[in-house]
Amino acid sequence: MKAFSLINQQALISAADALRRDDHDLIEALGLNDISASVAHKLKNLTLAEIACAHEFRAPILRVEFDLKATEWFLNFAADKSLEDALINRAIAAGMRHGQLYELKGVARRDFDQRRQRLGLTELSKGPVQSLNEDDELTVLREWKRLQSIADLLTRYVELHERTGVGLDRAWICIKSSET
Repeated sequence: MKAFSLINQQALISAADALRRDDHDLIEALGLNDISASVAHKLKNLTLAEIACAHEFRAPILRVEFDLKATEWFLNFAADKSLEDALINRAIAAGMRHGQLYELKGVARRDFDQRRQRLGLTELSKGPVQSLNEDDELTVLREWKRLQSIADLLTRYVELHERTGVGLDRAWICIKSSET
């Protein structure tokens, strides 16, 4: 069975790696605590050619069972992480600068630069951010107040940009200066 082939290959690679590194946690998780010395030796010295034979072996080497609660936690985590990643990308596209994103979400400089590159954005200009004109400033502050029910600040900033069209670097400066 082809399904067993892939699981068997991964199980053999994981077991060999755990035994080579003497990774007690993984050895226990794989159920290899009571493995004989001869089988442990064979696993540690397993070759790629021997692992490749797994596609011809028709029985499962490893019994796999999902932890349904942990699976649900993971799926929720992955969905939240994907939404946050998309939100960060939207904020970058809306003009948020690295220092601002770092303050809100802890985004590292390298991650910020890579995201800008993937989004096809040009490099930001150096120097201070231009201030808004009086009309835009009033619009930003009015909308910011209307959005106060949004608890997550990044979500709130992205929504502000979508409502006003003002770049988030400039809106940020306006909001921060009004708070002091």
